[in-house]
Amino acid sequence: MKKRLLSLLFASILALYVLPLTVLAAGTLSNFQKMHTYAAGQFADVPAAEWYADEVRLAYEFGLVNGTTPDTYSPGQNMTIAEAVKFAACLNEIYNTGVLTLQNGKSLWYQPYIDYALSRGLISPYPDYTAYASRSDMAVIFNKALPGEATLPINNIPDNAIPDVSISQSCGAAVYNLYRAGILSGVDSSHTYNPNNTITRAEVATIVARMADSSIRVPFEIIAGGTGGATSDQQQTTSMAVHAAPSEVSAAKGAAVLVTCTVSSLDFNRIILVIGDPSVASCTWGIPVGKTFPLTIIGLSSGATAVTVRLLDADDSVLAETAVGVTVTGGTAEATTLYFPGYYPVPDFGLYTGTTPYYTEYTAMNSSTFYAYRVSDISGDTEDAVNGYKRLLMQNDFVLYDLNSGPDGDDIFVYVNYAYHLKVYLTNAIRDGIPGIMVKATPF
Repeated sequence: MKKRLLSLLFASILALYVLPLTVLAAGTLSNFQKMHTYAAGQFADVPAAEWYADEVRLAYEFGLVNGTTPDTYSPGQNMTIAEAVKFAACLNEIYNTGVLTLQNGKSLWYQPYIDYALSRGLISPYPDYTAYASRSDMAVIFNKALPGEATLPINNIPDNAIPDVSISQSCGAAVYNLYRAGILSGVDSSHTYNPNNTITRAEVATIVARMADSSIRVPFEIIAGGTGGATSDQQQTTSMAVHAAPSEVSAAKGAAVLVTCTVSSLDFNRIILVIGDPSVASCTWGIPVGKTFPLTIIGLSSGATAVTVRLLDADDSVLAETAVGVTVTGGTAEATTLYFPGYYPVPDFGLYTGTTPYYTEYTAMNSSTFYAYRVSDISGDTEDAVNGYKRLLMQNDFVLYDLNSGPDGDDIFVYVNYAYHLKVYLTNAIRDGIPGIMVKATPF
């Protein structure tokens, strides 16, 4: 009896110590905490103004990525199968335990990660772990790194809506799950995936950062890439409509006006814009939100024209259309703001300061564009021009979201417009030996 009482007492005491540890170790995204400090200029080949810089920093702080050397990250280097397995194993261990104990092996650096992933069913054996991973390999491996409750859908992506991935492909279920969770978003505005291509370490940093931090996952709809056309599964015609509000607009020459288009259904293949007289007005569309998307119409010269919005099926037959009447007056609008094409309402820094960018770079991975302007091209005081642009951002409902330091100690101002899901990076830096002002516009 005495032994039994002692055994029960010992078991009770042990339970008191074990239970809290079990609760703390429960799988949750909140287990991803800052493990490392990312110093300014941590990696010489990751300039602060690059589109992937924030995600490299975040993934490094979470302990998910390291450099290829102490001071280089090699963002353009392709990822191998072994590296993909390492990322998945680290994601899985931190998610489930809140700590990272996995370390490189002595003979084969990747062996501990392979053993971990195999023992937990994250992967099946691969014949060559040193081979480059395709984007389909990456999706299949990463999809099992976190459980379903950590990758809940935030996007409505119908089966077979991704232009180059069907749900029946070997990577299909994984790709669609990660798209719906906002972890993957494709490589262009149509959300094409390119499953057979390799993937760079810059792209991977973005993906693992989104897996660990759900607040930076990407909400989107596949407006211009879905299959299925205008018929349902029963081959009945689907009623389609598109509505523009307002349907008539007037603008002074140089002024911009906003029109909101709403579609009744996402069962179409693509959208096209037809401008009756391109010399009178230009038109670009912005980031779609659900079944709505903004059009920005800019007056170019006095006159009248119309912008027609058409929804097309897979055979380019018109399913529905609507027209916006545009009248442009001859006078120039006072204090007019002009916007970067495709990024309304991000003010165009060049048009605001009377300069043109000497370098631009579009990144399909996150639909961002980088603009570089020479300081020497800006008339007047550069600081006044930058401060005026900041005020212009705030007048267009951008708020200061963050302030970082670049590798040379330059301030990087980050502004966010939550209504349009747009982020703007603004900094002065030297690129290719040229002192300049750098602006990057990117959706989020």
